[in-house]
Amino acid sequence: MQVEDVEGGHGAAAVLPIGHETTAAERMVMSWFAAGHDMLWVPIVEVASGRDGAARALSDAQDIGEPLPLRTLADLVRLPLGIKGWLLPVHLEDTCIVAVREDDAVAFGTLAHPITGQTLTFRTDTESGLLDLRRLDAATEVTDDGR
Repeated sequence: MQVEDVEGGHGAAAVLPIGHETTAAERMVMSWFAAGHDMLWVPIVEVASGRDGAARALSDAQDIGEPLPLRTLADLVRLPLGIKGWLLPVHLEDTCIVAVREDDAVAFGTLAHPITGQTLTFRTDTESGLLDLRRLDAATEVTDDGR
């Protein structure tokens, strides 16, 4: 979806009209704004593997900052470039819609679990299985003496 400041003004945006290429996610987002729902964009901070993954994620979270309140489509121009975030209408408890601003366009879509293919939501528990995987790794770890 093309969303940009019109003539450098704040509060005005150019949005491509709905057509046969408009995705279901774009239609959903437009309907939320058209209904006057306040939204919250919640940044997604991914933790990379490796010893410093958590430290880098914490640094990234501090750089990105707090969730952004959105009241109109024009507010989407305030999203930080290249950072994915959940688009959560404040009247709902959950969302599967992710928004990311890339140059002069905002893309909307969903995220899928890399192993199961399940559509993720803002409230999906993606961490609880990690503890089990760590236990499995520790239990099957080969020691220096071959055991």
